[in-house]
Amino acid sequence: MIKALREQQGLTQEELAKKAKLTKPYISQLESGARGNPSVSAVKNLAKALGVQMQTLLSDGERRRILKLEREATATALPPAYVHFKDLFRIHVKQILKLDRKPPMHATTLLILVAYEVLSKLLGKADTHVVFAEDLLRRRQVPYHVGEVLFHALRNGLVHDYRPHRIVVDQQELLPSLVWKGGPEVHLKMIGVRPQQGHLRIVPVHEGEEGSPRLCIVVEELWRDLDALFGELGTELQANAALASAVETNAQTVLVGDEARRRPQGPALDAWREYVRSARWDSR
Repeated sequence: MIKALREQQGLTQEELAKKAKLTKPYISQLESGARGNPSVSAVKNLAKALGVQMQTLLSDGERRRILKLEREATATALPPAYVHFKDLFRIHVKQILKLDRKPPMHATTLLILVAYEVLSKLLGKADTHVVFAEDLLRRRQVPYHVGEVLFHALRNGLVHDYRPHRIVVDQQELLPSLVWKGGPEVHLKMIGVRPQQGHLRIVPVHEGEEGSPRLCIVVEELWRDLDALFGELGTELQANAALASAVETNAQTVLVGDEARRRPQGPALDAWREYVRSARWDSR
C-alpha cells in the first residue's frame, strides 16, 4: 500500500523518507515487507506525508495493534498505592489457597472483608461497608442494607470473637455460616443444617433441625467477587484520571495519615518512652 501510494504521487523512496522524517532504508523495508509492526509515530508521519488517513496504510491486524498501543499510551497509570495493596492482598490469599488442608475460612473471610474496607477508604466512600454492600447488590442482587448489616456482622464478629455475629430480624436470630465451597446456588441463601458424621450438612430450610435458618456464606464466592472487582477497578482507574488521582490522595490518609497512627497519651506515653529507650538491640 505504501509503495502504490508513493508511486501514484510520483515520489521516490528518498523523497518520501524526507517528507515523513524517516530513512530511505526504513521506507524500503516497509514496502518490501522486511520490516513489520511499524511504530505509531512512523505510521502517523507516513500518513501525513502521503496525505491519507492512518487506517489506509494498515491491515486489519495492524489497525488493532496500533489501536491497542494508542490506548495503552493514553491510559492513566494505576495509582501505586492501589497496585501495592491489590498485589499484596492477592499474594496472601493465593498463599492461603495453596495450603494442603482445608483453607482457614474465618481468616480468609476476614482478609476479604478488610480488603473491601480498604477499597471503601481508597475510593472515598462514606463508610467502610459501602464497596462490599454495593458489590453484593450489583453482582448478587442482595439489597444494599442487607449487605451493610452483613458486612459488620462478619467483620466485627471475626475481629472480636473470631466468629460471625448473629443478625436479629424481629424475633428471629440468623447465624451467618461460613462454608468453603457450595456454589452460587447456596451462597447468601437461607439454609438448614443437619448433623452428619460429626459435621453439619447443608440442607434445604424445611429439612433443617435447628429452630432458625442460617445464612450461608460461600467463602470461595466472596473471593471470586472481590477478584473480579479488582480487575474492573483497574480498568476504571486507567480510564479515569480524576478517580486515579483521588485514590492516590486518599491512600495518603489511609496509609500514612493520622488514621494510620496511634499516639499514646499520659501514662501510656511515659511507658512507651521508657520502652523505646530500654528495649534496644545493638549489634556488637
